[in-house]
Parts: sequence; C-alpha cells; structure tokens
Amino acid sequence: MSLQSGVKRRDPEGEKKIVIFLDGERALKDQLLIAFRQEGLSERIEAVVLDIMHVMEYVWEAGTVLHGEKGAGRNPWVREHALAILEGRVGRVIGGLKQILTKQELRASHVKALNKVITYFENHDNLSSQDSTNQSEAA
Repeated sequence: MSLQSGVKRRDPEGEKKIVIFLDGERALKDQLLIAFRQEGLSERIEAVVLDIMHVMEYVWEAGTVLHGEKGAGRNPWVREHALAILEGRVGRVIGGLKQILTKQELRASHVKALNKVITYFENHDNLSSQDSTNQSEAA
C-alpha cells in the first residue's frame, strides 16, 4: 500500500490534518517528510511529534542517576521534568541537567549517563513540542 492510498483510505475527503509520531530516529523523520512531499501531502502535516514513551526512558534514566532507583526524590523529579518536556520546555530540562554536571561531583558512569540524556534531548528538542516549524520542514 502506498502512502497516498493509506492516507486516502483514512481520509477519503482529504480534509484532515496529519500528525506523525516517531521514535526519534532522524533518518526515519527525513524519509517520511520526503515521502509526504513526493506524494503531495506535506501541506497537510500538522506536526511531527516524538513518541513520549521514548522520551520517558531518558527522563527515568536521569532521575535514577540523580536520586537512585529507590530514592524518594526520583518520582517527583521525573514527574516535574516530564511535565516540563510536555509543556515544551526541553531547553530548561537540558540546561538543568548541564548545571548538575558542572555543580555536582558525580561518578564517571553518572556523568556518561547524563550526557547521553542531554544529547538525546538536544537532538530531539524540535520534536518534543508540536510546533509549526515541522510543517515548513516538510514543504
């Protein structure tokens, strides 16, 4: 089934906006946007959104590094930072993690884990909120 026929089957009138959920793989996003453009569907893309389940894996990892797997502060920290990401404040989350790296003495393994989380968020901050810039990328 082609992309065009799949979209037409779900929306025969061609009136609905399209929201694309991705797991964070940049190459997949790039290829999907190319395919939508080639099929003449790019104007209908409302947003390209990062699947929150993938984001949460990284939030939990950072929370565990900072508070321990059973630490009392872990769940509140994860909740606070997950909400910040959902509200589009990914930059603040990144900034906070970078401050922790510079102000706290952490084990090398914890530094490595937090750097991995920071890199993930930096590479995907444009997908973590639904914004119109994604639509213009597709055009």
